[in-house]
Amino acid sequence: MNAIDVRVETITPEIAKAYLEKNKNNRKPSSQTVAIYARQMKLGKWQLTHQGLAFDEGGDLLDGQHRLWSVIEADVPIQMVVSRNVPRSAF
Repeated sequence: MNAIDVRVETITPEIAKAYLEKNKNNRKPSSQTVAIYARQMKLGKWQLTHQGLAFDEGGDLLDGQHRLWSVIEADVPIQMVVSRNVPRSAF
């Protein structure tokens, strides 16, 4: 079992697009949620918290698609916690 790797990263719109290519099994994103998050990001009110992005052992996105779509919508870089090697079974 690999250890979960957790880091704070700056997510640019370009990185968000690349990470969304690894979004294989998430539900359809909510445009309303994306708009709310993007508005906060544009206003500089988005805060770094424990919630961010999670990728499984194979590199697939488990959590964070709304945050990624919001970075693209807002067109601003945002710092987020990024967790890798999260066991899919834990999600």
